[in-house]
Amino acid sequence: MAIDLYERICRALDLVSTPMALEVLDKLVNNLPYGHLADSATIRHAIECLRSVGAVQARAHLSSIGVPAIALTPHGRRLFWRLASIQEAAGRQAMIDSTVINPFRSTAD
Repeated sequence: MAIDLYERICRALDLVSTPMALEVLDKLVNNLPYGHLADSATIRHAIECLRSVGAVQARAHLSSIGVPAIALTPHGRRLFWRLASIQEAAGRQAMIDSTVINPFRSTAD
């Protein structure tokens, strides 16, 4: 059954508005620990959001801190690289915007 456009938009909005979700995704892509980023309730919520969009899958539970051990899915890796390319493009545009010469500004300023 196909997910309708509204559901996809809602999931995307949830992803970008969920605290720590993108940070957890970044740590997983770089094979770094993610548990120290924030309290475990915030991390669990971020992981659930990532799981709901198919970016991660649970493997087991780390009983010591109550955070599920998760694995990045191929979809999660593609998602990360797309988000990274968007961020890179935005950064390039910001650099271009900051170097544009204002034709009305005096060079004597």
